[in-house]
Amino acid sequence: MALVLYDDGNHKCVAFTELVQGDGIRANQFAIVDQGDGMLLDPGGNLTYKHLIAEMADYFLPSHTRYVFASHADPDIVASANGWLLITDAQIMIAQEWVRFLPHFCVRGVTEGRLIAIPPKGMDVTLGNATLKIIPAHYLHTVGFFRVYDPLSKILFSGDVGASLMDGHDA
Repeated sequence: MALVLYDDGNHKCVAFTELVQGDGIRANQFAIVDQGDGMLLDPGGNLTYKHLIAEMADYFLPSHTRYVFASHADPDIVASANGWLLITDAQIMIAQEWVRFLPHFCVRGVTEGRLIAIPPKGMDVTLGNATLKIIPAHYLHTVGFFRVYDPLSKILFSGDVGASLMDGHDA
């Protein structure tokens, strides 16, 4: 199920809920879309992959995924990296401390030139006509943990902090 958090006609923020059923660990999957280009935030692992593709298609095409942002390198956050790199031209953004872990989730060579190492101080990233802020929150959950702030919607995406506290109906 998807929930539109913000929509001004050109810029959207979407939350995807109830993607993991059963024994899996829930995380927070989000998308930011500007001018048709998308950024997935913490797209999850293999339990979420096919469900997220189906849900996101209502908001932007997978081929328009420009970035996959990983707040950290836990499997429930980014184990689906291989799938996203195979079906899109997206780059994966992750803390420089975690860059070397991403190839473990992927087939050999697929990460070549496709990883953006986020420096410890954070960075800005352009998506469509929007500028998003990648903000450090080191040790909030793990070393090299980052959040995304969207100045247009004024939403701070906090990674998986609090993800297991909701049952999906409260999102």
